Amino acid sequence: MTKAAISLAKILTIFIVITGIVAGSNNLIYAKGVSVVGMTETQRRLTASIVASVSMNGEDATAQTLLTITIPSGVYTQDDWAIVLNACIGDGYFKDYVDDFENAGISVTSSGNTQNNKSTTEQNESKKSVKTEYTVEDIEPYTAWVTKNCNIRSGADTTYDKVGSLNKFEEVKVTGKASTGWYRITTSSGAEAYISNSLLTTDDPKKVTVQTSEESDEVVTTVEGEKPSAATQVVEEIKAEEASEEPKEEPKEEEPTYTSEITKEATCTEKGILTYTSENGDSYTEEIPMLEHVPGDWEVSKEPSLTKDGEKVKKCTVCGEILETQKIPAKTNVLIGIIIGCVIAIGGCIAGVVLYKKQKKD
Repeated sequence: MTKAAISLAKILTIFIVITGIVAGSNNLIYAKGVSVVGMTETQRRLTASIVASVSMNGEDATAQTLLTITIPSGVYTQDDWAIVLNACIGDGYFKDYVDDFENAGISVTSSGNTQNNKSTTEQNESKKSVKTEYTVEDIEPYTAWVTKNCNIRSGADTTYDKVGSLNKFEEVKVTGKASTGWYRITTSSGAEAYISNSLLTTDDPKKVTVQTSEESDEVVTTVEGEKPSAATQVVEEIKAEEASEEPKEEPKEEEPTYTSEITKEATCTEKGILTYTSENGDSYTEEIPMLEHVPGDWEVSKEPSLTKDGEKVKKCTVCGEILETQKIPAKTNVLIGIIIGCVIAIGGCIAGVVLYKKQKKD
């Protein structure tokens, strides 16, 4: 991860810690390090969030976040800030930032604090009088820019005195790296001092690169113009890193050409098989749907009788399967004719006998 990305990560961490603790936590353990007598619950939570950030990220980084992000956001009133920062300053925090808070419109002074605050202040001042020991490694000088308004110190830690301040986007020369992670710098005025590594970037904030595309020719234009924010620079740099880490697509292999062959003919009773074979010998198969039956003519399978129906069928000419059946009505009309004939014959006989007997009498 680049220095700029680390800087953004630290800024976001501070902001998240502050907003998270202020918004919902009931744990005010961090506020125990500061005299909170007389504060409202809201002010105590705000104090706890500030001291938590100092514990995690250091006094300088927390002060810079307060001045550039948190206080300007207007979440709390000026009176809230004055009370909270007075308590923190009274207990030894942000002693070097009194002027900066005053310039930001927050009236801060340690004169109104209680005796308990003064006692704690003396203890913290005693602690701050013990300077952090460190070593400095000389490095090949290079140019860097400040990402926000900040203070510079006589040593590579917040235990050292503030010796000046730098404006956002001010150019410095980095000449050494301390064992604390801070950098030794030379300002434009020639003064030598130390600054936190989270406050520097190697990207020139005065330059904005605009890329456009005209047909097939790419046009790249460098514009000297408005300075972008440090956060914007970092975000663009992170995007560029992520894009460079994306895996490149492997060239796709050409798919082999397959030829087809019917290896089993389909019938009206069985499916067929179509086999595909490639040049390299790979193969796979597909089913061929069954064929439809071919119907033939009607055939009498059972002759009708005088009293019972008959039956006729239509079969597939290929496989012989019966596809359709129909009833043949019984020959009742023939039976009726026979009966009628018999009745007429019997009637005729009876009539002849009667006529014969009558004639014989006469």
